[in-house]
Amino acid sequence: MNTMSYDAVTIGNHEFDHGWDNTLLQLSQATFPIVQGNIFYQNSDKSFWDKPYTIIEKDGVKIGVIGLHGVFAFNDTVSAATRVGIEARDEVKWLQHYIDELNGKVDLTVALIHEGVPARQSSQGGTDVRRALDKDIQTAGQVKGLDVLITGHAHVGTPEPIKVGNTFDSFYR
Repeated sequence: MNTMSYDAVTIGNHEFDHGWDNTLLQLSQATFPIVQGNIFYQNSDKSFWDKPYTIIEKDGVKIGVIGLHGVFAFNDTVSAATRVGIEARDEVKWLQHYIDELNGKVDLTVALIHEGVPARQSSQGGTDVRRALDKDIQTAGQVKGLDVLITGHAHVGTPEPIKVGNTFDSFYR
């Protein structure tokens, strides 16, 4: 991934496939910003990752990029054995917290959220994808000051971005 020139990424359920200690080792080798702000050590205020957001400047525009993991997606798809000792906390609460921290420091605020329901591409696939999209729309509508929400997890996308209030919700695979 270091050769792909990412501006910023957040982590998803597969980053935990080999345990969170391995996740930390792999993330520490990245040469690009990895943002994650709502996974914490259990029974602690200590964040799993020390960078909840980054500020990128493009053509004079300062863009705050926040990374989060959906609680449902985390609990449902990260195996219980590999998440012992860590937990995902309310993504809406933490999203608003970081938006507020970035207020006055950036021109645009973008959230990368690994959310939605499991990527079941079975007979329930359409229902699950719709539920994931509804959750993303709900998240966008519950915060103030978010300009763009980019989500993933369900392995399918919407054909066009969706405008929710003043937030564009882009749901890509």
